[in-house]
Amino acid sequence: MDFMEGHDSVSLIISHWDIDHYNLLCVAQEDFLQSLCRVSYPDKGVGVTMKQVAARIIKNCTWRNAIESPTPKIGRKCGIQKIFEGNRYALFMGERSKNKNNSGLLLLVFNDTATALLTADHSNYQIWNQVYPFVCERGNILHIVVPHHGGDCGKTPIPHEVVSGDAAISVGSNMYGHPKPKTIASYIDAGYSIIRTDRYGRDVIIRL
Repeated sequence: MDFMEGHDSVSLIISHWDIDHYNLLCVAQEDFLQSLCRVSYPDKGVGVTMKQVAARIIKNCTWRNAIESPTPKIGRKCGIQKIFEGNRYALFMGERSKNKNNSGLLLLVFNDTATALLTADHSNYQIWNQVYPFVCERGNILHIVVPHHGGDCGKTPIPHEVVSGDAAISVGSNMYGHPKPKTIASYIDAGYSIIRTDRYGRDVIIRL
């Protein structure tokens, strides 16, 4: 069964259990949760808030999928594996790791001309070394949500095999210095157009 099947309602993917990636669900109305046709999320998480949100999902969402991280392959770096592919998207999940950022879910959505890569907080190694070749197979324009809000997530040698599109940075006021100037510079050097939510003034919508 297609895990995003359904036309009258939307699917929800929780990339990982960091509250800045799911805090809206703490206050979402029950009728909204009940309207979701598919909810997918990592099966492991810690914290009282995560457990409260998981309980709300279990109560209100008919179809839900708690996904277990794949067993790591041999190697020092945390990898990422494709766990599902549909006609217009592919879902990847980081291998089992103590770092919940690297063991979360990552989504690709694509059509005949463009691909959107929703990276969550994965590492650059996972994105550019392991997921990017899948994008290259399609050979179309790549739009990307910059990982970890433009913060540090490993070296940033961004390849140039496909046409660069928009690079959206989801960021607001923070104590971490996100987005990092070197991260912005690396995407500009690779030909991406930078869109920052803190300067855009509203949510960023990537249209394919």
